[in-house]
Amino acid sequence: MYKSQFIKNKRLTEYFLYLRKIRRKNTDRKISKIGVLVSINPESRKFWIWHDGFTEAVEKLKNDFSTSMIFFDTYKPKELVDEINAHDFIIVKSSWRTTMDYFLRKHHKSIHPYLGLMISGSNHVSTASEQDFYHVVWYETEWYKKRMIRHKNAFHTFGIDTKIMHPPDGKPEKQYDFITVGAPKKYKRLERLLDKKGKRLLIGDLKNSDALIQRLEKDGVVVEDFQDYHTLSKKYHQSKVCYIPCRLHGGGDRSLLEA
Repeated sequence: MYKSQFIKNKRLTEYFLYLRKIRRKNTDRKISKIGVLVSINPESRKFWIWHDGFTEAVEKLKNDFSTSMIFFDTYKPKELVDEINAHDFIIVKSSWRTTMDYFLRKHHKSIHPYLGLMISGSNHVSTASEQDFYHVVWYETEWYKKRMIRHKNAFHTFGIDTKIMHPPDGKPEKQYDFITVGAPKKYKRLERLLDKKGKRLLIGDLKNSDALIQRLEKDGVVVEDFQDYHTLSKKYHQSKVCYIPCRLHGGGDRSLLEA
């Protein structure tokens, strides 16, 4: 299971190798410089230590392309457009109708590279015109594909970094009855940890979630900020159950693979 999920990440690289051969109409410009546009609060712990299957796939792109991260929240609008235009292709890790999506559409006449959307989240179903704005889209799960209007360049790309996330050596001591991983957002329904008995652990980006965190901690839930990938792997190994309380929205697929 671990190996098959990791292979799906390779499709990101394979697709860009294919894109190298593509030429826009009336131009012979090839793709050599890729920018990865992400939105992460620069004051958060995640900003400095983020690593998962997606970032590992981006690292693999560096074997064939000049690749760099573009942190949306650290630029002024004109500076961001200039930085985007310094690349041939932009991977946008976001979703439909987000701040980044609206920004790109607002400035589309000034933005020249190819655009690809790595769809994160599932809160919105896109229209045909929304999808056609991007030259390619990547979706994480097959059930989400069924909710999408088909894009001619839609690819399944999802996985974890199995060099770090793998079954433990030996039998580590279990310190927690339940572990839940994810930012404490309303749609993730993390307040349902309050219904569980035993030692409970929540790990996630804790920015702007003070009210919920206080409720959880008051009930005895151990709450920890975003962790580096190695530490997160150990926390999974130390837990009896990986608990994902969300329904259709809120993700959790990655956590189940990692656990």
